[in-house]
Amino acid sequence: MYLKEIKDSKVRVKRKKTNREFDTLGITMELEKSLSIGDQLELERKKIKDRKKRRIYKLLIKISILAFILVIATFIIHINKKYKVNSYTQELIRSDSEINIIYDKDNNLVFTPYRHNKKEAVIIYPSSGVEPVGYAGMARKIASKGYKVVVAKVFMNYPFFAFDRADKIINSNPDKNRWYLISHNTSGDVAVKAAASNKKIMGVVFLGTYPSGDDLKLINEPVLTIWGTNDGILDFTKFHAYKNNLPTNADFTEIVGGNNTNFADIKMIAGDNNARISNSIQQDRAAEHIYKFIVRTSR
Repeated sequence: MYLKEIKDSKVRVKRKKTNREFDTLGITMELEKSLSIGDQLELERKKIKDRKKRRIYKLLIKISILAFILVIATFIIHINKKYKVNSYTQELIRSDSEINIIYDKDNNLVFTPYRHNKKEAVIIYPSSGVEPVGYAGMARKIASKGYKVVVAKVFMNYPFFAFDRADKIINSNPDKNRWYLISHNTSGDVAVKAAASNKKIMGVVFLGTYPSGDDLKLINEPVLTIWGTNDGILDFTKFHAYKNNLPTNADFTEIVGGNNTNFADIKMIAGDNNARISNSIQQDRAAEHIYKFIVRTSR
């Protein structure tokens, strides 16, 4: 009886041990299972986070592309804006007994006097949005004084694209070795760069504009600046400050009653003031000052 109880007791002990081993294994498995689920959840959270990042990144790319397209479209619309020329300009580009007027192969408008064709020649750089015909009045008045005048045709009527236009015009006219550049409104800096890089350019005339750099001062290039007292485009504060960028012997002339628009034959430039004199009178006075400037500085 005693042995049987011991045996039964041992059996009972063994069973308890077995149960403890079984429970430990179960706990271990449950822990591993919990860790595995945690890792999976963490991995899933990371995937969701990465997907959000990719969506945001793609959205930012789309926004950047749309913004870039908008800027380009706005820029193209801006530079394609053309100022309407006055109705009488078609009469001004008709050749007569004194001046031959043609468009050359590059669509530059060329005024060549038949008589008294001087050794100097002139290039007019248009302002933004102004076709060459818009300077027919000014070009004709200068040509009547014996100078060949070429009104440059610039790409999309935007001066920024005209840095090499003067070089091409000069190379196409080998019979002329002395050139003067005339710039109006937004074409001032383009004329400066052209003059600083070409030794055949003897001087620069600014009509209602000024240079932002000191290139002309460094090479001591002759300069004439003309403006109207009613100019509403010219920033006179900057204009007086930028005078320091010009040679010390630069000439300055104002036309009483003139504005910025009247240097060309176009409708009013946005922001300009009304002139107290006509286009023709303002251009007559400007052409006379330009003629005297060329005579005085030609060498």
